[in-house]
Amino acid sequence: MNKIFLAFILVASTSKADLINPANGQEIDYVYVLFEWEQEVNAVGYNLQALNIEQETILDIEVQNTVFVDKSGLFDWGKEYFWRVRPKYLDDSLGGWIGTSMFRVNESVNIDLNIEIIDTSLIQEGFYLYSQWLPFTATVLIDKYGKEIWNYKNLFMNHVNEYGQLFGFNQAGIEFNYKNEDVWTTPDGYSLDSHEFKQLPNGNYMGLDRIVQTGVIHGGNWVSDFQNLGYIADGETEEYPWYAHRIVEFDQYTKEEVWSWNPFEHFSMNDHDIYGGTWLNALNGWLTAGSYDWLHTNAFDFDVEGNAIYVSFRHLSRISKIDYPSGQIIWNMGLPAEYNTGGQNICTELKFSWQHHVQVLENGDLLFFDNGNLSDMLLNDVYPTSRVRRIRVIDNSYCETVWQFDLPHNLYGSGVGSAQYLPNGNYYIYTFGNGLNEGESSVLEVTPQGEIIWKGTATNPSTVWYRSFLVPDIHPNAFSTTFNNYNTVIIDGDTLEGIVLNDISSSISFSIENYSGYNQLYAYSLSSTNDWFNGIIRDTLTIPSKQQFTISIEPLVNDHATTISLDIWPVNHKYALKSLTYDVFLNPNSLKTIKDDGIIDFTFPRVYPNPFNPITSISFWSSSDTNLSIHIYDLLGNNVATLLSRSVVHEGYHSIDWNAKDFPSGLYFISLQSDKSVRVQKGLLIK
Repeated sequence: MNKIFLAFILVASTSKADLINPANGQEIDYVYVLFEWEQEVNAVGYNLQALNIEQETILDIEVQNTVFVDKSGLFDWGKEYFWRVRPKYLDDSLGGWIGTSMFRVNESVNIDLNIEIIDTSLIQEGFYLYSQWLPFTATVLIDKYGKEIWNYKNLFMNHVNEYGQLFGFNQAGIEFNYKNEDVWTTPDGYSLDSHEFKQLPNGNYMGLDRIVQTGVIHGGNWVSDFQNLGYIADGETEEYPWYAHRIVEFDQYTKEEVWSWNPFEHFSMNDHDIYGGTWLNALNGWLTAGSYDWLHTNAFDFDVEGNAIYVSFRHLSRISKIDYPSGQIIWNMGLPAEYNTGGQNICTELKFSWQHHVQVLENGDLLFFDNGNLSDMLLNDVYPTSRVRRIRVIDNSYCETVWQFDLPHNLYGSGVGSAQYLPNGNYYIYTFGNGLNEGESSVLEVTPQGEIIWKGTATNPSTVWYRSFLVPDIHPNAFSTTFNNYNTVIIDGDTLEGIVLNDISSSISFSIENYSGYNQLYAYSLSSTNDWFNGIIRDTLTIPSKQQFTISIEPLVNDHATTISLDIWPVNHKYALKSLTYDVFLNPNSLKTIKDDGIIDFTFPRVYPNPFNPITSISFWSSSDTNLSIHIYDLLGNNVATLLSRSVVHEGYHSIDWNAKDFPSGLYFISLQSDKSVRVQKGLLIK
């Protein structure tokens, strides 16, 4: 019959807590610094300090947990700092410093924006994330006043999702993070496009892969130019390279291609730009000379509810809904047939043109940036006008306009652009404004009533961004994990560290606190070496932003001791995995009950340090006077050392050192054997 005993986790007599982030010598690319350290025994809080290179204290605060994100603006670009942490105890006294680490904040990209805050009370709180294309490439995070918070130089960002995952392009499709690490990259052998890359709800990744097929040169005022180059250009002969993009899905683990969609198999090549712009680019375009950019696929989004993919084909002024996984086209939304874009389009009355950034909202509405390159012709605009459109498709056949915002004429954007629906009901818009011959690359927050309440404009009129997003916070990976009741215990004059369990608090419990600005899904795995949990406990839970959740598990105690291992991570930020291992053994005050059972006479041995060089201590608790042998075995099973041979050890705590200075590096098995039981622990000698 299992019983709950008073237990604690055995650790070293000196603190094994350490500073985690920023690590010593680490270079970071953000000024809102994430501090993280390990839990210290007996601590009810912590004193965190940061000092500049002149040893002046610039941060000195008390925090309750093991994570803190400073947003006070104390840290500057291009400077070095030191930081340290010490525990605070129940009597308000402070312990010694856990450690001291140095870090450096790298250089700013020196962004320069004019910020207009029209109405602070209506603004959605958060930070502004954008991807700059010209005059140099960078992804940057700023606050509402235009202060640079984070940057990733030479990286092109195209998407951020609801969990704070960042996606972009750097010679391949990538997922990256605010630590400027590439979390996932597409495999070699693909010509990935920079317009769109993201992770699907099933965990796989999706991007655009360039493909080429020979096609005709269709008739228009550009034909003679092609003929002068030696082409027949009769509208019938397939003689010119057309390129488009397959939509490709990659397995998240193997990176193998598991699904694709080829537009050449679903669209007619008779549908093309009849106004000449794309054909002239095929002749002498900056990026497209020598081949025809047929569709210019620039966005896609996955609809979980409808099991469909919405895709934007800019050069056809078309948005398509594609069934997943069959690949069949459910509908094409776009221009009327007289504009040579096919005769089966729905919602032809919208007359949008050369659009960007199509996305499906939670309620199924479509939101996109209508660049309006043809709006003067299609909609009789005096000047070409860009619009943000929110459209609801009814019965896959007709459309209702839910919301529309016509940008001022000077903010007409002939290329790029993005739109985002915000939690407060506002809309966040980016446009490369080049209307009225006035360059004005701008981001706007607009109310549902169409009122601009915040605006940021690049001071350099030639500045070009790709997309911009308003995000709730930096460091979506930030979370803490602490075990409750982590205290010291005195046994036979020795001070040990442990988590105390008793009849009132008989569970092993730990708390997770989500420090990110996102609601995050966490997964954890808890196990023990001798099955205190009846197998491995695995579970997931969602913790809202800035909230804490405590998990308590009643162990099925079947031995004096065990080693527990906890792995925990945000599901969408696996790089933030925390792996925690503890030795657990029973409190000596409960050993009389154990002795009466007559089953177990000593605890599972603890080897510390491990790995070691060359000395380690083998610690255990004996529940009675016991004949005990301690043998060391190598990987071949040879008995290479004997520390005890049927020696009498008395009731209580024991620690025996093994000096392995004469042994080669490698893995050894440390075996404790009594008349009743055998316990084996691994030890790794590294020289």
